[in-house]
Amino acid sequence: MPHQLRFRLIWAAALACAVLLAPAGARAQQASPPPAVVVDQTGLPLPGVRIEVHRGDDLLQSLVTGADGTFELMPGRPDDVIEVALEGFETTRVPRSAAARIVMPIARTNEVTEVVASALTSSGSSMERLGSTMTAPPGTAPADTKTAHPAVAAALAISRPRT
Repeated sequence: MPHQLRFRLIWAAALACAVLLAPAGARAQQASPPPAVVVDQTGLPLPGVRIEVHRGDDLLQSLVTGADGTFELMPGRPDDVIEVALEGFETTRVPRSAAARIVMPIARTNEVTEVVASALTSSGSSMERLGSTMTAPPGTAPADTKTAHPAVAAALAISRPRT
């Protein structure tokens, strides 16, 4: 009897340990890595970023970051390429192994924009109007351009024929 009692106690203890530890093991198996995040250069999260996962020429996954800039990828290989894009930022490509925190630089522009300022004046016989110049015939422009607004004076000096 003592042998059977000892066997039952050991069996009960083993069963109790299995019951108590099973939920912890199940939680450990279900735990997924924390979500990755896309941020700008200042570290602020970027919502609405388009994310694509590529393996060679194949598109494996496409998703968009949440309001807090986070996203979760399906399991894949460390050499998969993650491409992130958002208007106003440079499209960025990183390997999956570096995708836990993706920093997107602000886009640069290659265009040169010329801004033309104009003024209206009613003094004299020449008037500058919204980017176009109207000039009076030679000899009718005011002799002293210093009395006009500096921008108009410069326009008059340019548009006046040299004598």
